[in-house]
Amino acid sequence: MNQSTIEEPQPPRRDDEIDLAELFIILWKRKMMIAAVTMIATIAAVVVTLTLPKVYKITAIIEPGSYMGMDGNTSPVTVEDPQTIKANIVNGRYDAALARNIGVTPEELEQLTVAIFENSDIVKINVDSSNPERAVAISEELVELVQSDLHAKMEVQFEQIDNAIKGAQKSADYMHKELSLMAAQMPAVKSEITELEKQRKQLNAKTQNATLAMLNFSNEIQTRKNYLKDYQEKHIYYLEKKEGKLLEVEQLLNSRAAFQATQIIQKPTVSKTPVGPKKKLIVTLAFMVGFMGSIMLAFVIEFINNIRLRNNHS
Repeated sequence: MNQSTIEEPQPPRRDDEIDLAELFIILWKRKMMIAAVTMIATIAAVVVTLTLPKVYKITAIIEPGSYMGMDGNTSPVTVEDPQTIKANIVNGRYDAALARNIGVTPEELEQLTVAIFENSDIVKINVDSSNPERAVAISEELVELVQSDLHAKMEVQFEQIDNAIKGAQKSADYMHKELSLMAAQMPAVKSEITELEKQRKQLNAKTQNATLAMLNFSNEIQTRKNYLKDYQEKHIYYLEKKEGKLLEVEQLLNSRAAFQATQIIQKPTVSKTPVGPKKKLIVTLAFMVGFMGSIMLAFVIEFINNIRLRNNHS
């Protein structure tokens, strides 16, 4: 009995399947081109990095001035919010004056970056430039402009506090004057009450005229007592107001004494080593781009050659 061999059907091959072996063959076939393109890109990157000028970082650090608020709060208040200072610099508020003072156009100014130290009001200004001498001059001029701007705002705060001190002191002086007048008037009113009471006791209350006189004396005495009570109440009121104004003057003087001018923590300083160009990064990227690009080019060339072969056979 003959046994027939049954062949298992092979699954059909899909056109969109990727044959890794075929890809490897293509890459191996074009290996010299891939190596050449990669090497050319890398060498070109090395040459470019050697011709690029060195870039240095110029850094300046400032701390805006602060003062105590007039509300008695002991927490210091910066004369200008650091975020506002940063926005003014980045948005070009000082560019016109900066360019004019340096003698360049605003377009020729180096790009400035501003950072604020975490949990502080300290502002750091950075300039990356291949011309460190000019960048230092720009940074110095910028720091001076910012410092002048903050000083002007501080002067406004000084004027407000000085005016508040004058007003509070004037009120305290007025209260003192009123207290002095009351202090002079109250003994006289007390003497009048004592004298009236003495005269009332000397009257003979048996006659009708004496009774009317006693009633008049009693009314006069009560009127003087009302005056005296009013003086005493006003005396307490003005005394409390005077003490309050004197305390306000003291707080304002303390606030004025607590003013801290804007400080330049670090003058514009050039970095000891260049910060650019980043040669290793540029060469590495060039190598990767050259290598990947050459692989893509190998596949494109192989694809074009296959099309030509098919057209020739047909």
